[in-house]
Order: sequence, then C-alpha cells, then structure tokens
Amino acid sequence: MSKGRKSDTFRGDVSTLKEIQKQLQQLGGLSFVFTLDQFQQDMVTGYIYSEKHQRFGKAQFPQPDLIYNKLSTRKEETLPSFHHIKKVFQQQKKPFFNSQFFNKWQCYKALSKLKNLEPHLPKTWLFKDSTETLTLLNDRPLFAKPVQGKKGSGIFRLERNKENFLVQEKVKKKILTESHFIKWVSDHLSDHYILQEEITTLFIEDCKIDIRVHCSYYQGSYRLTGIGVRKGKKHSILTHIPNGGQLISYSSIEEKCSTTELIKVADLVGKGLSSQFGFVGEFSMDLGITKEGIPSIYEVNSKPMVFDEKNIQTKRIEHLVQLFVEL
Repeated sequence: MSKGRKSDTFRGDVSTLKEIQKQLQQLGGLSFVFTLDQFQQDMVTGYIYSEKHQRFGKAQFPQPDLIYNKLSTRKEETLPSFHHIKKVFQQQKKPFFNSQFFNKWQCYKALSKLKNLEPHLPKTWLFKDSTETLTLLNDRPLFAKPVQGKKGSGIFRLERNKENFLVQEKVKKKILTESHFIKWVSDHLSDHYILQEEITTLFIEDCKIDIRVHCSYYQGSYRLTGIGVRKGKKHSILTHIPNGGQLISYSSIEEKCSTTELIKVADLVGKGLSSQFGFVGEFSMDLGITKEGIPSIYEVNSKPMVFDEKNIQTKRIEHLVQLFVEL
C-alpha cells in the first residue's frame, strides 16, 4: 500500500482490506498491509486489523506468500524499493499480483496483437502532431485521452464539420476554425495522449451508455464478477459518476448486450495482458455496446476502484479471496 500522510499510516480502501482479512482468516489464512519501506529480506513490518480494538495495529510478519499490489500512484512503481520487492518475488517464483498500472497506449498495443480482439478494439493512435490529427479527422470523429488518465479527466471529443472543428469536453462544446483548432491542439495535446476513433454505441434518451465490468482469474481463465451500467448526463461524452453519470441496472440493457461476448472478451483480455505484463489477477474494463450488441473496449484498468454496486463489490472480494487461496 501507499504511505499515508502521517507516520505509521497507509492509504487505501480500509473496508475492503478489513473484509479480505476477515474472509481469509475464516479459511485459515492471514493477510496484512505494508508499505514499500516496511519490506525486509527476512521479515515485514505491517498492519493487521483488530476487531477487539476496532483499529489497525502494527506487527511483524514473515515474508508473505503473495503480494496484492495496491499502490496508489504510478510514481511509486518507479521507485527502487518497489523494483527490489518485485525482483525478490520473481526470484522466489511467488505471485506478485497486478504488478503495475496500465498505460492506455501500451495496453492497446498489447491487445491489438490478438486477432480475436480486433472487432472489440477501436482504432487508436499515439498523438504525434496537428497534421496527423487533421488527417485522421477526415474519416471519423476522435476521442483524445491522456495515456495515464483516470476518471474521465482530460478527455476531449474532436470532430471535423466541413470547414470548422468541434471540440467537446464533458458537455461543453466549442467550434473552431482550422487555424484556431491547430493552436488548440498544440496547447492541449501532447505525446502523453492517444487518439481513439469514436464507435457508434448505445444511447438512451440522448444519454451515452457505457458498461464497466470486473474480471478475475480463476483456475486458468478469467471470469466476470459483475457488470455495472453507467448513463451519462444528456449530451455528455462521459458517464463517470463524478462527472454527473448515474447507475442504471444491467437488466435495462441486457437484451441489447451480448453477455456471451463479454465473457469471451474478458478471458481474451486477461490472458493477453498477463502474457505481456506479468500475472494479472483482476482488472476492470470500460466498454461501449454497439447496435449489434458487440462490446467495444475503451479502457482496461489494472487497479479497479471500488464498485458503486454493492453486490459487485461483495462478489469481487469473494473472488479475490478465492484467488489468494488458489495461488
């Protein structure tokens, strides 16, 4: 885990950590939380939750049998202490669970190598310059996304409309001449952005509909834990809850979405990413659904956030505990 702001504290979703510990103990296992500076070759100083005292306490533990990486920032994954722990576990052939954040461009390149995923991947380019962007916009609208972005931050929709250009951020739109658009591109985009073609996907009452699925490894393949549905604000390009989106039930769109395809895609994505980045125990995907019911992958996340749907989050923890025991 990441260190907290105060000494002897850590950052993380405490309710999830407590539930994982509780369920593992019921199965005869033990989990504890530690930060990068607490790992030593022969022992680890960490935190364990006390039901009696209703708080986390500090203790010393033997080196764990597996690590579930829940660091909060990409920067921490560049530190020597993190790479040391990874190396130790690789040498001992112990599971190091979700060893890194995904970069959108690297993730796309890895998945685009899989022919069976081709129908599910919008064409994507690493941003180069305004000239290429103008050329790409001749054929299709594009989404510009930060390669390391999250929660919809920094996403723009770009469209060419005769002699003018439309730029949209959330619900806010602006129309620009070509010269002003070129300046806008140079001011806002960089090689830390990807350009992703817009796919025509499901809308309800002029509101964009996306789905968010959680997937986890189980006995050689990847299974769906749950399917959440997000409905964006009217005319918004985003469906994230913090950006005004709302939860709707999967049953309301189930007949328009192929669950069979989602299951197939989850297994292909999980195996493809594990072959490129090391073992991926869990991940989530943000997808759109085409009019033919085909899932279109917008993004894959190696560090899924807590699901707003309590039933999915509960099942997620159960699947994680089963996987820890299996590993």
